[in-house]
Amino acid sequence: MSFTPHHHMPAPQVYPPQYQQYQQYQDQTASPAPLGYFDGWINFGEARYVKGFVIGALLGFLVANPTVQRAVVRGAASLWYSIMGGVEELKEQARDVRAEMQAAAEET
Repeated sequence: MSFTPHHHMPAPQVYPPQYQQYQQYQDQTASPAPLGYFDGWINFGEARYVKGFVIGALLGFLVANPTVQRAVVRGAASLWYSIMGGVEELKEQARDVRAEMQAAAEET
């Protein structure tokens, strides 16, 4: 029996392209580089980050602006008084209905 070097070697495995993409993904995510405490906090390359940054900056400006604060307080007070006035109106209507029902019950 003669020995051929290729006789005992396993055939090379052929994987589909999807497996290679999956393997690359696994290699990238298996052991991510350690992040420092502040790494990843600032990423102006991502649209969601930029949008959140701009919205946060605008909200911070509006909250710190005394003119806006006064307008918000006035608007909230106006809304509160409108709601309370509506509640009082409903109470008055309920009293009127109750009085009408009592008057109708006394007539019979």
